[in-house]
Amino acid sequence: MPNRRDIFWLFLICISFIGANLYFVANDNYLFGFVPFAIAVLFLLFYSLEITLLLIVFLTPFSIPLNDFAPSIGFDMNLPTEPLMVAATLVFMLKLILEQRYDKAILKHPVTIVLYFYL
Repeated sequence: MPNRRDIFWLFLICISFIGANLYFVANDNYLFGFVPFAIAVLFLLFYSLEITLLLIVFLTPFSIPLNDFAPSIGFDMNLPTEPLMVAATLVFMLKLILEQRYDKAILKHPVTIVLYFYL
């Protein structure tokens, strides 16, 4: 059971977010509403990489090119899948470095061998 101090901090964070969101909506900036989704995705990245990969698979048909939002940028990427793939790769590499173990059977899997030939 959470104590009173934890509940107080939760309410304070929620009220602060609502206030900040009201400010940004009043100034016609609606991107701040995506902050809870970004926090949820970051949580998934570090605690369940498998669900993150399934989320990437689910969101791939819905991805939108960045040039649709900002045509003046000199590069293009699909949102939200490509940043999620980069983040998942970074988290995977970080886990490899920290845990220092890797399943060697993956290196001999037929799909991996085909990818070797492709590359």
